[in-house]
Amino acid sequence: MVIKGNVFPVAKKNVMAVNLAVENYNKKKCSIKQRELIHVNSSRVDNSDERLIDRYRQIEKADVVFPVVMAVERLLLLLLMGLLAAAGGHDRVVGVSIAAGVSLVHNEDASKEKLGLLTVHCADKLSFMEISTSLSSTADEPHIDVIQDAKLTPPSFHEDKALQMELNRLCLVVIMIINVVVLIQGWRCHGCLEEERTALLQIKDAFNYPNGKFLSSWGKDANCCDWKQVECNSSTLRVVRIDLSYSRGWEVGDLLLNASLFLPFPELNSLNLYGNRIAGCLEKEGFERLSVLGNLETLQLGQNKFNGSILSSLGGLSSLKYLCLKNNEIKGAISVEGLNNLTSLRHLRISSNHIEGFKSFHGALLLHQALYNLVFTGGEDEPLKLSNLEYLELRGNRFDNSILSSFKGLSSLKNLDLSKNQLKGSFNMKVLFSCNPELEALSNLTKLYLSGNEIDEFVFSSRDVRGFGKLSRISLFNITSNRRRRISHSLVQSLAKFTLLKTLDLGDNNLEGATLAQGELQYPCSLKNLQKLDLSSSTLDNSLLQTIGRITTLKSLKLNGCRLSGNIPIAQGLCELKHLKSLDISNNSLSGALPTCLANLTSLERIDLSSNQFVGDISSSPLINLTSIRELRLSDNHFQIPISMRSFFNHSELKYFFGSNNDICEEPEEYNLIPKFQLERLHLSGQVYGGALPFPRFLYYQYNMREIYFYNMKMKGGIPNWLLENNTNLDELVMVNISLSGPFQLPNHPRVNLSHLDISDNHFDSHIPAEIGSYFPSLTFLSMSKNNFSGGIPSSFGKMSSLQVLDLSENNISGTLPPCFSSLPLVHVYLSHNKLQGSLEDAFHNSFELITLDLSHNQLTGKISEWIGEVSHMSFLLLGYNKLEGKIPDQLCKLDKLSYIDLSHNMFSGDILPCLKFRSSIWYSYLRTYPDRYLIREPLEITTKSVSYSYSTSILNYMSGMDLSCNYLTGEIPLEIGNLPHIHALNLSNNVLTGHIPQSFSNLSDVESLDLSNNSLTGELPPGLVQLHSLAVFSVAHNNLSGRTPAMIPQFSTFNQSSYEGNPFLCGPPLSRNCTPEEEAPSLPDVEESGFMDTYVFHVTFAVTYIVMLVVTAAILYINPNWRRSWFHFIQQSINHCYYFFVDNLLMPSWLDLRNFCVDILACVVFLPFKFKTELNLIVQVMSENLCCALYTSASFSLNGQ
Repeated sequence: MVIKGNVFPVAKKNVMAVNLAVENYNKKKCSIKQRELIHVNSSRVDNSDERLIDRYRQIEKADVVFPVVMAVERLLLLLLMGLLAAAGGHDRVVGVSIAAGVSLVHNEDASKEKLGLLTVHCADKLSFMEISTSLSSTADEPHIDVIQDAKLTPPSFHEDKALQMELNRLCLVVIMIINVVVLIQGWRCHGCLEEERTALLQIKDAFNYPNGKFLSSWGKDANCCDWKQVECNSSTLRVVRIDLSYSRGWEVGDLLLNASLFLPFPELNSLNLYGNRIAGCLEKEGFERLSVLGNLETLQLGQNKFNGSILSSLGGLSSLKYLCLKNNEIKGAISVEGLNNLTSLRHLRISSNHIEGFKSFHGALLLHQALYNLVFTGGEDEPLKLSNLEYLELRGNRFDNSILSSFKGLSSLKNLDLSKNQLKGSFNMKVLFSCNPELEALSNLTKLYLSGNEIDEFVFSSRDVRGFGKLSRISLFNITSNRRRRISHSLVQSLAKFTLLKTLDLGDNNLEGATLAQGELQYPCSLKNLQKLDLSSSTLDNSLLQTIGRITTLKSLKLNGCRLSGNIPIAQGLCELKHLKSLDISNNSLSGALPTCLANLTSLERIDLSSNQFVGDISSSPLINLTSIRELRLSDNHFQIPISMRSFFNHSELKYFFGSNNDICEEPEEYNLIPKFQLERLHLSGQVYGGALPFPRFLYYQYNMREIYFYNMKMKGGIPNWLLENNTNLDELVMVNISLSGPFQLPNHPRVNLSHLDISDNHFDSHIPAEIGSYFPSLTFLSMSKNNFSGGIPSSFGKMSSLQVLDLSENNISGTLPPCFSSLPLVHVYLSHNKLQGSLEDAFHNSFELITLDLSHNQLTGKISEWIGEVSHMSFLLLGYNKLEGKIPDQLCKLDKLSYIDLSHNMFSGDILPCLKFRSSIWYSYLRTYPDRYLIREPLEITTKSVSYSYSTSILNYMSGMDLSCNYLTGEIPLEIGNLPHIHALNLSNNVLTGHIPQSFSNLSDVESLDLSNNSLTGELPPGLVQLHSLAVFSVAHNNLSGRTPAMIPQFSTFNQSSYEGNPFLCGPPLSRNCTPEEEAPSLPDVEESGFMDTYVFHVTFAVTYIVMLVVTAAILYINPNWRRSWFHFIQQSINHCYYFFVDNLLMPSWLDLRNFCVDILACVVFLPFKFKTELNLIVQVMSENLCCALYTSASFSLNGQ
């Protein structure tokens, strides 16, 4: 920053020079300890300046960081300019010329930025003030270039001393301001502290031990304050929040935590370790080490494997206000000492463990067993002494009624959750007051949750009732053992004593007998303040609909899923609840038209009628009179809904309209009518009457739409351009299966708020717009599947920097996979059933978050790239029906979350990898706690049970399998494949696999489809296969198997002959070939033991051997004359025998020269002494002349026939 100017005259003696240089080391390692004040030189500095510089040094030593934003700094500079201008306002000032800018001064290695020299001169004559400062600056700070010139009347040299003193003091103020600005610039820190950055990297290493790849983004940026899951204080730049929830996969195993890793963060306020399978802490490195962190207020330890010992180590964290220990392995009776030390605690969650009570374990360890036995002998629990506790969540444990004595010291408690424990019978409130009558333990209690217990009644005295005067909500969901028993009358009567009760939850219970309807809760004697009543998913009588009107104070009523049927009663009942604002009667079997008396509910703001059997035209229903409606849900009925929605034009409050799965009809639109409502969410679908529907014109007047869902209808044309132009806040646009056609047109301006676009299953054609990524840069979900799009995938997809789900399947898209995919945070990719070509080399090499990759049914070539092993979250990999080749890469063994892999119908060769792993079903229990992006978003087509099915997302979450069929895989089936008990489908058919079927296949307990057909497998079928009770499809056809078929018991009795055909040595049912009990598999020639016989090789080797034998025989006869004479004598005798045999027994044809024929059959006699054997048993040893004669006879008959 450079400021130059000719300023005002001051006293000559007051000449001051302040030379200030501050060296700022590398901004990436900015820390107060690395900065020092190098030089201060003053020819004359008065006491005030000296004290100021000393104060700066003290601040420096105290490690105080001043990351003042540029706006504040500019404000100080403007203040300085204003002071100078004010001084120049006198008619004696020569002038002011100020230039401000930002500059960087780098040293030779360009690794440091220096703060230059500041010099200020003030003189009594026409003086000169020059400030030349080179300040550390970041690249993103704005450049300022302001030049202001003002030429004023020069001052007189002879000036009164009063004015000179005033200007002298003003000069001093200016110098001090400049000093502050310079020091602020010098102390600007460009990131977190180095020691904290190093500590975070150590945490990353600890969480990745021994071979994890978690927290991958940590360390890429020098400023750890910008790292994901890390938050820093805006003033001190120290880390105040670390969120490590689900940062470590459960498949890695248990983790012993070193709590000391968090000590370098003295200002840490919140630490989240949720869901990391932490089984405890290292010895002497537990949470007691964190007692020095005086700012730690929030600690999340849920979804781990901590046991009861964790509580004692937390006792020193006195600053804690929020503690979560839910979903751990804390069992039995736990000590209250550690908890009672947390005096600042306001929120405690230890739900979903196996805790049975609170006990005191102080004193000798020998008392442990005795105290533990008290849990089972009925002793009272020790009280919790947490006077500041406001929220206590104990749900999902094993507490019984004795737990009530532990609440005597919780005077500030407002919310108490005891749901899903073992409370039974009477809930005795007197226990809370039995010890100290003066202490009203739960006097501030406002909400009490007892769902999932077996409460029959509340027992308390009249004084106890007054003690619970603030109780406004009681939750009693499922207190009838999943509706196996009816709710007790005494419970309903005792509830009436809570006269200030405003919310009552009785859902998921058996309320048959209509205790409410029979008038046991009669207004105004009881529940006169009740405003919300939830009876959802309960078993009710229809009579309740008639008597519910007695509780006239109700504002919210939930009767969804209560098995109600028939028509809504016209008299009394619902129509009497004139204060009702929310009504939910969805998921019942109510039918008929809506009663006209519903128009009396003029206060109604939300009504849910979905999933019933209501009929009628809503344009003539009482709904058109409820002008206060904000949310209207009509889905899954038989309503007739006009597409124009003209009947609701006067509903100015209407925001949400859900009309899916009804009958959509066309209604004449009046173009001069403008609706008063401004919808935000609109859902419409269903059967269309009267042909294709026009696009509803009322949407032209909507400007606040956030969701539009149109699906399973028949509409005309395409998406109007004005729909996207008018609704700039549109977040989700779904137009699925509504017969839209033509090219897909982009809006005139980019829509940066649109995150979800689904136009699948339509008739769009032409190319995907080239600039689609520029106009929808914020999309996280894009589906254009099942259309007629052609051409390539535009490179502008790379501008969708938030895209996680991409579905372009079932189109005519061609070309190669664009490299821009690698720069996107893709999680699910569906590109199947297209005409894509090229390789996978560069398409997804940086997409490390991929979970689903479906590229099946294309024309891809080349090999599977090695980067596939780095995609650690890969769950579904479908590459079938392509032209991929080479060996299956070993990198696939790194994918430990695989659910399904399909490499079928390619040209892969080599062996099957024995190291492939598939995730277990345990993994799914944690799937719900993962972010939504980890969930499967679109159906997948998977071939199993010999048929290709499109599996929905809900089923895919439980699907696992492997399809390697129709390749050129060789070798034996690895034994390890049989050790995948959670696999559901295994297809290895149509390969060249050899060897035996592994005995370990009997371990595939969950397999439903097993296809090993069309290979060259040998040996017997493993008898343990009969233990596969889930098997529905089984085939080993067309192999070289032998022995017996599996016993025809449960599953195998359903398989017919086609499962075994093509195995000539198999016997037993269902095959027609029977086998005796002692029958064994026939021994096959050696050439077959290898698994197959090459016919071409056999013929060649046989011919060569034949010729060699002839040559060897001729050579022997030529060399040895004795053997030759004997051989020819034998030949002559054989010919004579044949001749006389035929003359005596057969009529010879006249045209045949017998002698010549006998010479022709010499070849037969030549080989009589030899033995030959072929695989087909066609050549056998000729033992006598009679065989040769028989051959002659056969030949004669053949010639006679011709």
